[in-house]
Amino acid sequence: MGGLAHDLFTLTELHFALLSRDLRDGRSRMLLTGLLMFVSAVIGVACVPIALVSLAIFITDQFETSYALGFLLAALAAGALSGTLGVIGCFKFRGSAAVLQRSSQELTRNLRWIKTVLERDRDTKDDKQHSTFRGSGND
Repeated sequence: MGGLAHDLFTLTELHFALLSRDLRDGRSRMLLTGLLMFVSAVIGVACVPIALVSLAIFITDQFETSYALGFLLAALAAGALSGTLGVIGCFKFRGSAAVLQRSSQELTRNLRWIKTVLERDRDTKDDKQHSTFRGSGND
């Protein structure tokens, strides 16, 4: 059982080393993705007030509409821009998160190995108990 514990600790250490490497490899891709999402959030929340007011006044003057309609169209345009940037950021984020796939696959293999070793250990104990029972003098 001591050997199994040593193997489990070694596997854990190796798995964390692989995860660290995966995170280092994906850092640059995640940085760009995070930046895109941050810019999207800033535009969505702040809506660049001066540009939107300018757009609303431009729409009102050029199309001789009410201020309410001009401001509504400007807000809809800002919402469309924010939504587009957000969707692009989400797709980029999904792609950059794939860098952790190696760690996930390795963890799955390690868990399968541990399960196999534990089942083999249990089967070995069961075999020893059965052979001890059979050899108890009932021959």
